Amino acid sequence: MSVRPDYQNESLVNLSCAVSRYLGNATQYTPMDIDGVSLELCDKSVLLLVLDGMGYNYFLHHIHSGPLRENLRVKLTSVFPASTGSAITSLFTATAPLQHGITGWYVYLKQLGVMTQFLPFITLANDHPMDLEVAPFIGSPSIVRNPQIRSITIQPKDIVHSKYSTFLSGDSYRVGCKGLGNLVDTLSYHLSRSGKKFIYAYHGNLDHLAHEYGCQHEKTIQHLHQMDEKISTFLEHNLPDDTIVLITADHGLIDTTPETRVYGADHPELMDSLIMPVCGDTRSGYCYVRPSKVDRFLNYIDDNLSYACDVKKSTDLVTEGWFGLDEPSSVFDGRIGDYVLMMKDNHAFLNSFPGHEREIVVGHHGGTTEDEMYVPLILFER
Repeated sequence: MSVRPDYQNESLVNLSCAVSRYLGNATQYTPMDIDGVSLELCDKSVLLLVLDGMGYNYFLHHIHSGPLRENLRVKLTSVFPASTGSAITSLFTATAPLQHGITGWYVYLKQLGVMTQFLPFITLANDHPMDLEVAPFIGSPSIVRNPQIRSITIQPKDIVHSKYSTFLSGDSYRVGCKGLGNLVDTLSYHLSRSGKKFIYAYHGNLDHLAHEYGCQHEKTIQHLHQMDEKISTFLEHNLPDDTIVLITADHGLIDTTPETRVYGADHPELMDSLIMPVCGDTRSGYCYVRPSKVDRFLNYIDDNLSYACDVKKSTDLVTEGWFGLDEPSSVFDGRIGDYVLMMKDNHAFLNSFPGHEREIVVGHHGGTTEDEMYVPLILFER
């Protein structure tokens, strides 16, 4: 079943709005009450822990007991596309992709005429670092810019000081960590210090393993259980009484097979109808079509790829509310191409570049399945 984001009530955007109100900000979207708890009136510290790739269905299937399962409150929808770039930006800005403009992992910046991998802020084809600031290309400010509560951002050492992370972490104190154990130790230290505080923490290893090996590989499942064990021990034995813990994810994943991975290089007629490679994500791809070849593009999809994807007008998806509510920001213009490839079942579309080996990625996200779109919300407090 195809799942559309619930931007009205229970999406990552509404969760972020609740946190943003806690930090003293006004919000465009409606903040959610979490199991009857309004963070805006909360006098405790708040920890928001994001476990990349831990989809709701995946969590339910593999974690059957313990503090995390017992304190699961609700399933949220991610944003569209259900991708790290879009979802993490929503969590840090309390807005949807329609406003912040980060519409997937691969983002076309029309001001520069460049396709980027936006989070590392490098060019798509050759991983060249962009010698620019990210601020002009993100349409919403950070919720931790001038926060009224002391704020801390804890991320892996290799990304905590990136241009993207630096912008989104605003005026919070940034801390780098390495691995799950170090993350838990860092959380324990900062939460033990006196005073009301907000901590955003992120752990990405589950997502990395799912991409490389697949969601159902023993290495990936083993890491999920390691996360459950270490975080549960932390919650039960090291969490101060004056803290509310919110645990969620940015998206879930779905496994592909060699037969369901579609490579652009195998479809030269399709690629010839495009102005540039496919942007967005491997499960929701934005196609910038040459005006003279629209019919050729649509006919090719219908004749050769209809088994793998539906093709939708990008403007229709905006009108239907997939990217968010209200009006788009100025940076959103040009970010989603003319048509969107909505991949079916467990198919994925991957670009191919001359001189580059084909990527063998097993786990994918960005689509609209329940496994990708639903994420858990766990609330724990003493």
